[in-house]
Amino acid sequence: MEYHDFPDDVKAQMRVTALETIIPNWVGRAGGPSSEGVQIFNDKVGPIVGVTINPDGTASETGP
Repeated sequence: MEYHDFPDDVKAQMRVTALETIIPNWVGRAGGPSSEGVQIFNDKVGPIVGVTINPDGTASETGP
């Protein structure tokens, strides 16, 4: 088996899909933007992946 990374355009589209669809849908299932799961995401996962969940349930990039 040989590893092949996704092309840059595919990675960019996957990030857009995560920010615009996947994360906001998860926020709704997790109990809303003020839920414990979202707070944990923003505290622990967000800084690693460069994403924050906003008070309105949308997601945005936090840095490079």
